[in-house]
Amino acid sequence: MPIFLVATKDPNPALEAELKNRFPGDVLEIADNQWIVSNREMTNKFTNELDPGTGGKWGDLIVARISSVNGWQDTDTWDWIDEKRLEHVYSHG
Repeated sequence: MPIFLVATKDPNPALEAELKNRFPGDVLEIADNQWIVSNREMTNKFTNELDPGTGGKWGDLIVARISSVNGWQDTDTWDWIDEKRLEHVYSHG
């Protein structure tokens, strides 16, 4: 399943609660103000679903669809990413 990075300039507990409520089981916090979210939508639709209207509900916000990922993170994060990508493969296979 596609994975998105959702990030804000400052920690935002209300946004985190909204993400977990809207996308249960598909959100992983990787920092105080950064989450990865697994969702089938295209970037624009996903962003509008999260913050409908003219935007700005959550303050400074960026949503980026991740097509490739690399770096250093704990094993649980990499396992989560692999699991969500496999869900996408098997749901289309």
